[in-house]
Amino acid sequence: MCPTKAALLEDPGLKSLAVSVTMYRSEVLLSGFVNSLEQIQKAVLVTRGVEGVQSVKNELQVKPQ
Repeated sequence: MCPTKAALLEDPGLKSLAVSVTMYRSEVLLSGFVNSLEQIQKAVLVTRGVEGVQSVKNELQVKPQ
């Protein structure tokens, strides 16, 4: 498992979300749907904290209510 996906799964507020993580070299693409803007911000913050990640492209979207 990629370190970024593992870090997201370890976070109690993010582990139940259907987030796709694609990593190419030091760049990470996050995509999928979450429940709130706060979850998007948290996912990006956790991803940036993973060793070796230099850039994060965020394509996460809030699920329509």
